[in-house]
Amino acid sequence: MKILMINPNTSSEMNRTMDTVAKKYALPQTQITTVSPLDGPIYCQCL
Repeated sequence: MKILMINPNTSSEMNRTMDTVAKKYALPQTQITTVSPLDGPIYCQCL
């Protein structure tokens, strides 16, 4: 299985966190890719 996680902000730290957590819970054969835009906000805040 392949999972593409799209991070809507440009924070590389958030990308690493998302990737680490996803891989922790995924099956060994699952391929996880985390991407974000090259330009845009550093973070998105929800109120």
